[in-house]
Amino acid sequence: MVTQPPHRRGNPVSKHCTPAALTARQHRVLVAQLETQRAVLRERLQRARETVQVRTDPGDTIDSATAQMTAALTMRLIARDAALLGEVDQALARVAAGTYGRCEGSGEPIGYARLKVRPWARCSVAYAQEREELMLAGQSRRWEARRRRGCLPDTPAAGHQSGGRRRGASGPHAGGSVEDDREQNDSAD
Repeated sequence: MVTQPPHRRGNPVSKHCTPAALTARQHRVLVAQLETQRAVLRERLQRARETVQVRTDPGDTIDSATAQMTAALTMRLIARDAALLGEVDQALARVAAGTYGRCEGSGEPIGYARLKVRPWARCSVAYAQEREELMLAGQSRRWEARRRRGCLPDTPAAGHQSGGRRRGASGPHAGGSVEDDREQNDSAD
């Protein structure tokens, strides 16, 4: 179930001031910034795709490993730039639809300062913060529930258990006692 931030459920956002709508000049500046960003990304993607080459000759092992690492890094950069290009294209589609500069979550204007830094932004800062807080709260509740079920240790450093039961381990050599096994089975029922 997706939980909406409080102001989407009808509660007004009172702790944040609502930014003003964009002026015509600000709108033009941001659209120009988006179009420039789109051109830069397209050029960068074209160059990156041309440089990715799969090496067919076995060659030196070190050379081959270096080439594979370089190709993998280039592919990650291509994926990142392609995703960003998608965001820029969506922002330009919102410009064409007349909805650019409005928060997709609350409908309130997105501040010029935010759009100046990230012109493809979909949400206002207030909405994004509330959504993140709700998401983090949900994650901490899930983490706490897993810890109570014994799936996680009592400390946040899940990977560093010392001397205790290994996660998912059972049986006489799992690091716990028979009493621990009985307690865990009783709590599961």
